[in-house]
Amino acid sequence: ETFAIDLGPGSAVEATIGNAQATATIRNDDVVLPSVSVRNASVVEGNAPQTPATVFTVELNGPAAQDVIVNYQTSGGTGAGEATSGTDFQAVTNGTVTIAAGQTSATFSVLAIGDSDIEPDETFTVTLTGVSANAELDPTGSQAVGTIVNDDVVVPTVSVQNTSVVEGNAPQTPAATFTVTLDGPAAEDVSVNYQTSSGTAPGQA
Repeated sequence: ETFAIDLGPGSAVEATIGNAQATATIRNDDVVLPSVSVRNASVVEGNAPQTPATVFTVELNGPAAQDVIVNYQTSGGTGAGEATSGTDFQAVTNGTVTIAAGQTSATFSVLAIGDSDIEPDETFTVTLTGVSANAELDPTGSQAVGTIVNDDVVVPTVSVQNTSVVEGNAPQTPAATFTVTLDGPAAEDVSVNYQTSSGTAPGQA
């Protein structure tokens, strides 16, 4: 930005005015800093003792001349659909990730804790808590949601129903037909093993 000054009449005493106008330039020293944001991520939960990684991506909206260091932390909950720290995922209280000079993204991981519980998908939050002086946090993109996708299914229950048969006379061998049922469909074939047993009490074969 510039402004001008003018020497008006009567400005000089016992002298003449040569250059009557001068320009001053206000030099800008403010730099537009790149802003940092983080993306949502998800991971399939798996079973214990697995700890699958939920991989988050932090991004700059433009490259920086020097490394950008970003701080982050996690938080969970105890409500329905919320992942609990220490039970469903490993908490991070003061994590750091570096976006290298000239680059616009980097990744970091939060470990989920596998189990065999039948439950809905669960979520936790990652919050960017700070950044080095050569960048700034995007106020609308400093939080991300991590989703732990449930991979446990309800296993159908197998049962067998009573039956009866008219015995007939020798040498007949009439078949007693039993029905095996599932209380719900299965994604794959279900094989069932069985055996018979007898007794000696009245009414037992």
